[in-house]
Amino acid sequence: MTARGNRTERSRVSRQRGIVLIIALLVTVVLAVATIALLRSTDTATSVSGNLTFAQAAIAAVDRSIEQSIHALFDAALVPDKTANYLPQNYYASVARNADGSIPEIPGPLQEPFSASAFAAAGLSASLVPADSAGNKSYYLIERMCLNAGPAVGNNCNLSSSAFGADPGTQHYVGLVRPGDAYYRVTIRVEGPRNTVGYAQAMLK
Repeated sequence: MTARGNRTERSRVSRQRGIVLIIALLVTVVLAVATIALLRSTDTATSVSGNLTFAQAAIAAVDRSIEQSIHALFDAALVPDKTANYLPQNYYASVARNADGSIPEIPGPLQEPFSASAFAAAGLSASLVPADSAGNKSYYLIERMCLNAGPAVGNNCNLSSSAFGADPGTQHYVGLVRPGDAYYRVTIRVEGPRNTVGYAQAMLK
């Protein structure tokens, strides 16, 4: 083979090596991107799984708060007089209202900024529902759905239908026959791990 032929062969081999290097680099980049995407998807799955666990624990805390409020109102009658406020059980005989007369979705003592010490300083109990093993702390208020404290009558309270007697002829509600059958709103605040905060509400009658 002549010298010219040798140079041509070497040039061809160099070009081939250059192409192989470029392809190898491209494959490396693709593999690196795929690896990063896999790691991110794994982190996302772990995060979602953790959030679902937190949500389930928070739901359990809400259920415990509702059960405690039912116990206080009806089972053990820890609230001695439902026509008057009883703050040791976080009970209000009337619902909170804004300056314009509207009812706030979340009662003031549970709104941000919130602290357990301020909650207790207002005469409310911050320990009616003990913290669970997951670290969820629950605080709740019970509000009777009445404009003012006092007897549960139709012009003052939002009454359940069972509180009224019906005229057999017209089926119109004509009189209160079971005093105290007002609706009660329970608002629950749950504080969990990683500074998570959630709210829930239930209506009792």
